[in-house]
Amino acid sequence: MSRTFQEVFKELYLDEDMRSLFYGTTITRVQLNEAEGILRVFLESDHLIHRKKIELAERAIGEQLFPEKDLQIRIIETFHLSGQYNARTLMAVYQDSI
Repeated sequence: MSRTFQEVFKELYLDEDMRSLFYGTTITRVQLNEAEGILRVFLESDHLIHRKKIELAERAIGEQLFPEKDLQIRIIETFHLSGQYNARTLMAVYQDSI
């Protein structure tokens, strides 16, 4: 069952800019691999989110919600984009995130 980013991370503080980026995104799955020490968060969005902003969210989740644990937080993002994006426009917008 999918939930919004805000529902899953109710206790997470993000500044206004970051909150607006993750508004309307959906968490489809959260997976903890204790052996590897990795928490994977599967996120779906209808708009692009720059990879650097995703990394800031990963860091905030780890620092604020799991400060006592040695966990790597990984957000695995999937984007559902409108027809306005083709390979050329997508590369122009998102190239430095790849």
